[in-house]
Amino acid sequence: MRELADTVINGPADIARVAAAYSIGRTQTAPAVELLLELLAHQTESVRRASTYGLTVGGAHAAEALLAALAEPPRIPERSLAPHIDEQAALIPQVAHALSQLAAHLVSERGVGIVVAAAQRAKSEIATFSGSVQEDGAPYEYYIIERRRAMVECHFALGHIGQITAACAAGRGLRYGTRRSVPKLHDVAARGALSPRQPHPDGVLSLLLLRDPARARHAGESRA
Repeated sequence: MRELADTVINGPADIARVAAAYSIGRTQTAPAVELLLELLAHQTESVRRASTYGLTVGGAHAAEALLAALAEPPRIPERSLAPHIDEQAALIPQVAHALSQLAAHLVSERGVGIVVAAAQRAKSEIATFSGSVQEDGAPYEYYIIERRRAMVECHFALGHIGQITAACAAGRGLRYGTRRSVPKLHDVAARGALSPRQPHPDGVLSLLLLRDPARARHAGESRA
């Protein structure tokens, strides 16, 4: 796998780097995930980006590792870049996007809680900055764009978790003869409006399904 990792780092083009990362991730082993996490903290952005693609196919091991990375992001080595470029903040949307591809492994209160906390953290950082003035005079958008991306990707992840949770709930209803109690959860999970300013409704629905299935069914039927 070290040869593949070398390709991720030194490959001649993005397509070669991403292909090598996919090859590592598809093994779905703990060593492969550890290697991709090591690359996730690389100083080169193209290497970090390729590693997230590899993690999307890493299965349950990758999902757990990405949740930990979302809760406590690895530190990116500092480089001499323009003052408005925040590579550390740019890592969060990539991690959240990778998690959204592994939503089947995130259907738990812990998984939803970590994703929600990351979105809230990004929102709080935007609000804090909104009340301050950048000393270097860089445009406001440079600071908040990565936080906005983080919120959007977290909401996508929550939506995917909601779809899977709702489908499982509907399947259980059909299996155990309670079809009428969960008639439109598939549609509810697929239709939620995405907004970077508020929690994704499907994410809220998934949390309800985990904590209070009866209340979730009522919420789903009222939205349908």
